[in-house]
Amino acid sequence: MEYLQQRWIMVTLLCLILFFFQLGSLPLLDPDEPVYAQTAKEMLAAGDWLSPRIFGEVWFDKPPMYYWLVAGATMLLGPTEWAARLPAAGMALGTVWLVYAFMQHRFGSASAAASAVVLATSLEFFYLAKGAVTDSTLTFFLTACLLAYWEKRMALAYVLAALATLTKGPVGLLFPGTILLLELLSRGDWRGFVKLQLPKGLLVYAVVALPWYIAMYLIHGQVFIDTFLGMHNVTRFTSAEHDVSNVWTYFVPVLILGFFPWITLLPQTVWLALKEAQYERRTLRFLLIWAAFIFVFFTIAKTKLVSYILPMFPPLAMLVGWRLSRLWVQPVRQRAWAVACGALHGLLAAGLIYGQTLMPELALGAFLAAGILFVTGAGASWLIWRGGYQRAWVSLTAGASAFLLTLVLVLLPLAAPQFTAKDIAEDFKANYDGVSAVYVIKFLRPGFVYYTDMPTEEVGTTLFQNKVDTKAVLQQMVSRQERAYFVLRLSDYRLLTEAEQKKMTVLATRYEVLLLLKEGPL
Repeated sequence: MEYLQQRWIMVTLLCLILFFFQLGSLPLLDPDEPVYAQTAKEMLAAGDWLSPRIFGEVWFDKPPMYYWLVAGATMLLGPTEWAARLPAAGMALGTVWLVYAFMQHRFGSASAAASAVVLATSLEFFYLAKGAVTDSTLTFFLTACLLAYWEKRMALAYVLAALATLTKGPVGLLFPGTILLLELLSRGDWRGFVKLQLPKGLLVYAVVALPWYIAMYLIHGQVFIDTFLGMHNVTRFTSAEHDVSNVWTYFVPVLILGFFPWITLLPQTVWLALKEAQYERRTLRFLLIWAAFIFVFFTIAKTKLVSYILPMFPPLAMLVGWRLSRLWVQPVRQRAWAVACGALHGLLAAGLIYGQTLMPELALGAFLAAGILFVTGAGASWLIWRGGYQRAWVSLTAGASAFLLTLVLVLLPLAAPQFTAKDIAEDFKANYDGVSAVYVIKFLRPGFVYYTDMPTEEVGTTLFQNKVDTKAVLQQMVSRQERAYFVLRLSDYRLLTEAEQKKMTVLATRYEVLLLLKEGPL
């Protein structure tokens, strides 16, 4: 028992270091993080925990769960980067604990430790654990829901599905419902539908999930349905928000990089899970269906973002953890894994070295991270080739942890100024006259408002197929007979004619972002 506790403690310490160390050291990165932080900030300022709002307007983009969590953290810690990111980090830690507990119950402590470490050190899971976005929270509730079902705790499963629905909308019920349906169909268990306890379960779900939705409809009417369900759910699935990502292979490289360094063991893991002995096959098949459905669903969806497939990482980690624990007790030749592991580490190291030629300011972090990848890849590959699979796992864990901490301590601090409005906001506060209008490009507006607490007007907008001509809007704003400040990207500034540019004085420049002043009539 003491040995089992030691494993759990070591996993927890690893997560605390990875997820919480330097959590608030970086400024909020545009465009997503400031949206959630600013919405929570305005929720507190208005004293309205029901209707999320941003820039003083009701905001129907997401249900309130993550805003509630950030608002609660903000009440304790103030409006800081720490407060904005703390809920995501906490939910990531909770997901790792869920994976550990489930695998210990089903497959033993070795599988539990391996699975938890694989999940915690996966690149995308780590990155989103430190980001003020909803994905870690949704992943926690979906994981808890599906595992509760598997442990036959049906009432709890429906409550958790409801909480997932309050986090990111209908997917909170659609995902676990479809995954469980597919699992039952895969083994022809028609009696299993009775065990779902649908009438009682859906009533529990409705009691928890629906009050907020009903209240929003009663307060805001049809515009809530059209915007939240229509635009932000159905339209995102059927229409591409970002045309460049609308390719069916989009999530293949995302998965390869996001599940690094464990992706090289995944192909054989999937193959062997499909062939495993009957007493383990049902659980393994459940995990495979879970991961595959998430991947296929978002591959079909027109709007694609890197973070969307995060809910498939817990089942993938559990599968790989199961495979690792089997290799420790039943070693078999793994030359293909050794080659793949070394090759992927080498390619990523080469990519970092090439990347710093395009962004020389990242050279220090890029070379350091590349060195870690090269050494780890070479060492782990040699150990795998020699059959030292447990030592290879330790090597990969240590290497991945060192690489991830290098990102946090060196690489991201060097890159962050290019992806935040914080610095230009500080320049603005040093130059603002206290009365003039302020115009900010859409991409930078949430971060700018968060760091200045200034009312602003947005320059242009783009949402799905309803595209506003940014050039025309910007020119119209410049033509106004008023003194005004503008925060624009260099690409937006270049949309103006030479005569229009001469009307504006550059007060500050931060990478590709300009703070401009246009004088009014004399």
